Amino acid sequence: MQAVILAAGESSRFWPFNGTHKSLIKIMGKPIILYTIQGLINAGIKDIIVIQGPNKDIEIELKNYPKYKNIRYLVQNEPKGMGDALSHAKDLLTENFLLVLAERVDCEEIVNKLISKINISKNSAILVGAATDTPSLFGILKIEKDKVIDIVEKPKKGEEPSNVKALGIYILTPGFFEIYKETKKHQYDFEEALSAYMKKNSVGLMFWDRETVTLKYPWDLLGIKNYLFKSLKRSISEKSKIAKTAEIIGEVVIGDNVTIMEGVRIKGPCFIGDNTIIGNNALLRNGVDVGENCLVGSFMEVKNTIIMDESTTHSGFIGDSVIGAKCRIAAQFCTGNVRLDRGIIKTVVKEESVETGTKFLGVFIGRGSSLGIKVSTMPGIIIGRNVTIGPSTVVMKNIPSDTKYYTKFQEIISKKNVLREAQDLQKPIVLFDIDYTLFDTRKFKDSKLQDYNIYEEVMGILMQLSGLANLGIFSKGETEFQKTKLEKTGMMKFFKDNDVHIFDDKDANLINVLEKYKGSKLFLVDDKLEILYSAKKHMSQVFTIWVKRGPFAQVQKPIEEFSPDEQVENLSEIVRIVQSN
Repeated sequence: MQAVILAAGESSRFWPFNGTHKSLIKIMGKPIILYTIQGLINAGIKDIIVIQGPNKDIEIELKNYPKYKNIRYLVQNEPKGMGDALSHAKDLLTENFLLVLAERVDCEEIVNKLISKINISKNSAILVGAATDTPSLFGILKIEKDKVIDIVEKPKKGEEPSNVKALGIYILTPGFFEIYKETKKHQYDFEEALSAYMKKNSVGLMFWDRETVTLKYPWDLLGIKNYLFKSLKRSISEKSKIAKTAEIIGEVVIGDNVTIMEGVRIKGPCFIGDNTIIGNNALLRNGVDVGENCLVGSFMEVKNTIIMDESTTHSGFIGDSVIGAKCRIAAQFCTGNVRLDRGIIKTVVKEESVETGTKFLGVFIGRGSSLGIKVSTMPGIIIGRNVTIGPSTVVMKNIPSDTKYYTKFQEIISKKNVLREAQDLQKPIVLFDIDYTLFDTRKFKDSKLQDYNIYEEVMGILMQLSGLANLGIFSKGETEFQKTKLEKTGMMKFFKDNDVHIFDDKDANLINVLEKYKGSKLFLVDDKLEILYSAKKHMSQVFTIWVKRGPFAQVQKPIEEFSPDEQVENLSEIVRIVQSN
C-alpha cells in the first residue's frame, strides 16, 4: 500500500513555532515527522510520498537521515488546504492509499489495525475516528452504525453531529480525485469532497479508543513529547561528565559531551541532547526534553517542558512550557503554570480565546527571544520570535514577534532594535581569543584536526561569566572553521552572533572592534601580548588580560612600556577579575 504524508501548510495556529513546518520540531533529537515515517515503515508501508511546502524544508532536513532516502517528495507551492495538497500526488497513486498527517507519531499501531480491518471490509474507504471533548476544534464525523456519512469541519456548539473527530489517518481510493475535481476550491474543500464521496460510496469507521495525539496548537507539543517518552529507555553516554553527587533516576537519556554538575537531580523520563550543561543543584522532572548545546543553569527547576537547541537558562522555575531554539533566559525566571482558581487555562490564538483543556500550562517562547532577570509569565502566555523582555517584567498577555516589552511603572512596548537592551548596556563586555585561550589547539593539531577540545576550566567559567557580562570572540582565522570549533565544543551558546569577530588579520580590524564597544566596560582576553598592547594604545580604558599558555605566550618577549592589567596561567581567575573591576 502507498502512503501520502501531508507536511505543507502554514500552521498559523501553531505560532510562534511555525517558521518551518511544525513536524520538523525535534523531540528526543529527531523531527516529529520521522516518528510518523518510521511508524508507517514498521507497519509495512514502504512507498511513501511527502507533500511539502515551497521551501522544501522537509526534504532538506530529511537528507540528514540517509535511512529514509527512498521517500518521494512533492511541493505544494501555496497553502490551499488538504485537498489541494493531496491532489499533487494523484498521478502517483494507483491503488487504495493511506493519507496521513505528518504529526501522527502514533500511526504504527493505528495503521496495523486499520490494514487488518480493510482486508475484511467491503467499504471503499475507511476513516479513523476518536472521541473528543472539544468538537469545535476538529472535523467531526456523522455516523450511522459503523458507517461515516458526513464530516462537518469545526461545528458550532450545539450543532455537532457526534463527538467523534477525524483523527488524520484515512484509507482512500483513486476515485476520490474524480469527486475532488468537481468540488469548488477553498480551504476546506477536502472535507467537502469527502462528504460528497461518502454520499456515493460506503465509507467505514475504525474507532480508536486509545490515547491519541494532535498538533494544532503549540501546547500540543507536550502531548506529542509525552506520548513518545513512553518508549524512552535509559541510556547514558560514556562521553558525558556526571558529578558524583548528581542523581539520575529512571528512564533518562543523556547524550555525548553532556555535563551534569554537582547536586543535580534528574527524574525520568528525561532526554538531554549532546553538548548540553545542567548546572549545580538543578532539578529536571515529569518529562523534560532538552535539546543540543543548551544550558540549564544552577538552581533551575524544569517540569514537563521542551527546551530546544542552543537555549540557555539560569535559576528559577519552568513548568509545562516550550522554549524555542536560541533563547536566553536570565536568573530568577518563573512561569506561572496553574490558575489561582485551579480552572482550565485559556489562551489567545489568532485573536480568539481558546480553551486548552488542561489545568497545567506555562509559557511558549519563540526562537531567539531574550528575557531579563526576574521575568515572570502568567499561565498560557505565548511570546513570539526575537522578543526582548526587560528585567522584573510580569508578562500577562501574548507578545508579538520582533518586539521589546518591559514594565517600568507602566507598560511600554516598542519595536525591537530601536535601542540596545537596557540590561545589556549595564553589563561589561568580555572578548576572548580562541586558540590557546579557550581552545586546546595543541591537542587539536596532534590529533590531525580530529579531537576537538577546550581547556578543563573553560565551560564552568563561561557559564558563570554569562550571568555577569556579555561574552564575545575576537580571534584570528578562517571564520567558518573557527565557528566550527565553537559549535563542536558547545561553546557557541555563550556568545551572541553580533559579538563574534573573527578575522584573517586581527591587527587590521582591532580599531573597528574596539570602537564598537566604546561606551562599555571592555575586557580583552588573549594569549598574544602584542594584541593587548595595541588595544591599550588605542583605547586606554580597555582592561587587558594576558593568558600565559600556548606556544605564542611562552616565547613572547616583554614590551618595555606595557604591562597587561592582569596576567593568568588559565581562565580560573577571570570571574574574580571581572567582578572586581
